[in-house]
Amino acid sequence: AARKALVFEHGDLAGFLSGAKYAFGMIVDAFARGDLQALRPLLSDQVFRNFKAAIDQRDAAGERLVPFVTALVPEVDLVSGRVVVDPIPGLLDGDLDAD
Repeated sequence: AARKALVFEHGDLAGFLSGAKYAFGMIVDAFARGDLQALRPLLSDQVFRNFKAAIDQRDAAGERLVPFVTALVPEVDLVSGRVVVDPIPGLLDGDLDAD
């Protein structure tokens, strides 16, 4: 199978890095949502199969991913071990003692 690659040969390095960062964000967001249709054109065949398997496993276990964004986690202090979480309504609802 042909491999897909993001290649920088010459020219605008800042533009290339900006595009790579944007593509990475798209992949992370699509993976978190379980959006296989969005992931398909962004990944090689093998990487897509791996992502699909992880999404299928996550769905079967009833798990969900929550993006780690400053809107949800406005403050992280690694030195003191303090994390401030400001969840959106319903995010933490559920039976925490289910398992």
